[in-house]
Amino acid sequence: MHIETLKIFCDLVELRSFSKTAEKHLLSQSAISQQLAQLELAHKCQLLDRRKRPMELTKEGELLYKAAKDILDR
Repeated sequence: MHIETLKIFCDLVELRSFSKTAEKHLLSQSAISQQLAQLELAHKCQLLDRRKRPMELTKEGELLYKAAKDILDR
């Protein structure tokens, strides 16, 4: 896992938007979606509930978000 991936995940959670996160990181929405999919595959769980508007964190996503914020803050 890369620090940049954690930054993208945290921004996605905070901005609640694939397009705004993509714009912030100068990436495509597809690239953001692919990075999220890779995180979910690596952790073998769904991190975001995309069916809800705005999207919400799952319990597993909340744990990863808190850990990622802690890592990034350090």
